[in-house]
Amino acid sequence: MLNAEAYVTEKRTGAHRAVQMYAALSIVQNKPVKLEFFFYTNLMGKALKLAMALKQKNYTLEPVRKSMSGNGLWLTTGLTHYLYLDPVPICDWAEMMCKTGLEFDGSFDGWVIYIES
Repeated sequence: MLNAEAYVTEKRTGAHRAVQMYAALSIVQNKPVKLEFFFYTNLMGKALKLAMALKQKNYTLEPVRKSMSGNGLWLTTGLTHYLYLDPVPICDWAEMMCKTGLEFDGSFDGWVIYIES
């Protein structure tokens, strides 16, 4: 496992690359989107506390559940409010999500653009 600083830097860099990719592909331009995010932790109690902290940020959360990958981890997932895919705010958001995960002994696994049906 990376140390906390390297972990946050890796996630910021990944977020920047993702925003650049979406821009290059013209997937989302000049319109806000919701992001679906994913956290993993080893205990249900930690996942529930993390979910409560994310709920305080006005995010919509799915019920905490066991990961379907068979790794024994607990998944906390949900949706942000609408955000613009600009590199600096998204990188800052990714850093904040990493730090929030670490605060609850969890790992911010990443995000995807949520496509509303």
